[in-house]
Amino acid sequence: MLGHAEFVQEILGRKPELAGKLDSRKSSPLHLAASKGYLDIVKKLVSVNPEMCLACDRDGKNPVHIAVIKGHVSVLKELVKLRPDAARTSMERGETTLHACVRFDQLEAMKFLMEQMSDHEFVNSKDDDGNTILHLAVADKQVEAIQFLTTNNAIEVNALNKGGFTALDILKQSRRDLKDYEIVELLRRGGAISVEDIVVSTHELGSKQTRTLTSHGKNQINMLRPQAGLNPPGGVWQDSKRVQDGGAPTSGPYHEAGEVCCVSLHNFTTREWFAILQTQVVYVDFDGDPVGCDFGINTCLSLLSNFYYRSE
Repeated sequence: MLGHAEFVQEILGRKPELAGKLDSRKSSPLHLAASKGYLDIVKKLVSVNPEMCLACDRDGKNPVHIAVIKGHVSVLKELVKLRPDAARTSMERGETTLHACVRFDQLEAMKFLMEQMSDHEFVNSKDDDGNTILHLAVADKQVEAIQFLTTNNAIEVNALNKGGFTALDILKQSRRDLKDYEIVELLRRGGAISVEDIVVSTHELGSKQTRTLTSHGKNQINMLRPQAGLNPPGGVWQDSKRVQDGGAPTSGPYHEAGEVCCVSLHNFTTREWFAILQTQVVYVDFDGDPVGCDFGINTCLSLLSNFYYRSE
């Protein structure tokens, strides 16, 4: 196909069924026209057989996917206008057209798709590894894409992938370069946090509750359901005590019901404390599945500083 629109028009007028003909790679004429960016021919082909917008080639890609990968935005607009559901069809490994926009650095195509289909589920779709388009953009350090995504209110900047990492965590694990500072600033301004930023309060420990990253709003914390086994060493006070039974001031510090009461420090070494925290504090992902939480030393120290110790 060499882009001769008049020639294509003549052939389709005689044999319109050719618009649905597939080659050895299961590619249709529409796939080829979308790949080359021949907008006039694309219009003629879809006028004869619009359902070919949904046809997938041997690699699982439809003409919309091809237009995105090649960056032919005018062709993309024509196809999405005719069959918007074709843009929602996933490719291999669960990637959407938005994932393809990031992988092939097609920012204009991404902006168009998010303008046309801005629903929460689509823009926050995850691939088979649980990565959103923000995860991919950060991993590839696409500054313009990150800036666009972090200023879009529909994007979950703290979504977790299957490894339990946010976009900010992905940046911390990547090779360092001059873009990192700018990317960190963009992510932070957008409300991004890392898994290590999770802090559990004393009251929540006493109530057997923990917190995790939320899918509702940026840089917020969402209360989860109680987790089995989340009980601090020594338990919690069952009563309130400010004075002794006879009315005299209590010999030890007073306490309130529900506060954490821990046994004395000599019963637990620092290493044991960290082991207890690491094995008992968990959080769950957005699907309700438990995810292990590997707290850093700063988080452990923050937790320990909130405990009230008493002697045996």
